[in-house]
Amino acid sequence: MRSFAIAGLIGLLVATPALARDYFNPEVAKDYYKSSDGTKVHRPTREASTAYGPIAASCRDGTFSYSHHAQGTCSGHRGVAQWYTPPR
Repeated sequence: MRSFAIAGLIGLLVATPALARDYFNPEVAKDYYKSSDGTKVHRPTREASTAYGPIAASCRDGTFSYSHHAQGTCSGHRGVAQWYTPPR
């Protein structure tokens, strides 16, 4: 059973090279975190960019959050200044 899980993970990474590149590249992986529902979310950025997903809020320190949930959004960034996408 364990070997099937490992084989499945390897198959997924081989089938999606970008996922494998991001998963194993520490320079890229540090820019993301795992949300409470298990999805990958880009950390807040200084520039607004929808390339990382919909912008959820602007933080009081001038960064933009891509958070999927209201709880914890802009924590460590002095809180939420303005919501753009209604939080779940």
